[in-house]
Amino acid sequence: MGCEYSTLEVNRLLPRLRLRQVDLVGVFSNQTDLSPTHAVELFLREELRLKEEHKREVRFKRSHLPARKSLGEFDFGFQPSVSKQVILNLMDMTWLDQAFNVCLLGPTSTGKTMLATILGYEALDRGYDVCFEKMDTLMHAPETKDFVPASERRVRELTRARLVIVDEIGYERLGQAEATLLFGFVSQCAERTSLVVTSNKGFDEWGGFMGDTDLVAAIVDRLIYRSEITDIDGPNYRKDRRQSISEWSASKKGGAQQREK
Repeated sequence: MGCEYSTLEVNRLLPRLRLRQVDLVGVFSNQTDLSPTHAVELFLREELRLKEEHKREVRFKRSHLPARKSLGEFDFGFQPSVSKQVILNLMDMTWLDQAFNVCLLGPTSTGKTMLATILGYEALDRGYDVCFEKMDTLMHAPETKDFVPASERRVRELTRARLVIVDEIGYERLGQAEATLLFGFVSQCAERTSLVVTSNKGFDEWGGFMGDTDLVAAIVDRLIYRSEITDIDGPNYRKDRRQSISEWSASKKGGAQQREK
């Protein structure tokens, strides 16, 4: 009864100290002859673990990253124009501390978003704040921040992030106001926040969907000043690996039959 009372009392006091509920039984199971100091150390280590876990969950929620992808899933043999060594070098994330940018350029379905996502998760796992935005949603936040609370909050998150991934630049035409907003955002990030951008168009084609060549020149100039540029010139992954419903159904049935054997 005394032990149960003590546990309840500890759990009651934890919120007052802004500490999280700890599974005391799990922490101290199989522990015998603990000194008071060692017991406190085990407790504090568990609190620290819970705190770091919570911070990771918050960073992930704020990141808006798509489903996790790993480097092992990327087929370098299918896209030989992507240097595996370059991507491996980027995975150490030291470039984030120097606010370098990464530009992934190439046709649709050549792995640009996948590579950007892989880099985003690696940065997240290393404790960096990351934000992932499609080009159209990136423009929506600053346009509506003065009257939409969620947009105002997102702008703050983008401002605090160490890495911002801007996906699918060039798929939709930008008006003058949107191009100006993009210039302002890139200028704000310059030499302070790393950007990973993906685009289905080369930089020399950006004037075609923005219109203002002076703005395009200024945006590109800031992006490439300190950057790693990867031009992906390879086959369309989705078209090559396309699977019909009948093929999927047949493979599913075949797998079930194999398991029955």
